[in-house]
Amino acid sequence: MIASLQCQVYGPSVEFPFRIKEQRSEHCGYPEFELTCKDGDTILQLPSVGSCLFLTSYSTQSISDEKQCLAEFILGFNPSNSSSFTSSSPFHNFCKTKNYMFSSCSIDVASDTGSIHRVPCLTHGLHTVVFMESSFDLAMLPESCNVTATIVVPNFAT
Repeated sequence: MIASLQCQVYGPSVEFPFRIKEQRSEHCGYPEFELTCKDGDTILQLPSVGSCLFLTSYSTQSISDEKQCLAEFILGFNPSNSSSFTSSSPFHNFCKTKNYMFSSCSIDVASDTGSIHRVPCLTHGLHTVVFMESSFDLAMLPESCNVTATIVVPNFAT
């Protein structure tokens, strides 16, 4: 079993597939999931996006950032940018992945309507940002919505 590491005593536990660069734990994680310690904070760096404060829950297999808006961080979010994020995703080489589409809508879209899910931290006024699995039938997407990005994320579900 690989021991968990931390940047500070009360900081988040860093476990596989993540690793802390400064602690020379190269054999304990993937290079795409390299974290750094800065002033006691645990920082996640994604190659084409930037860095953010890293918070994790291994029990729910989720990560979040200090702003509670991981979608904004991962996408480097620009609603008018229609480029795909998949080629630069750190999750692109995982065996099990899922593709998700993000869409920018000029009207308010009802919260979590079946397969369409709102991104509250990117939704302001009548402008709504939603995501759905890439297999979603785009004919079901409101006409006021345009797909702005597709991302690849690991699928840890068994």
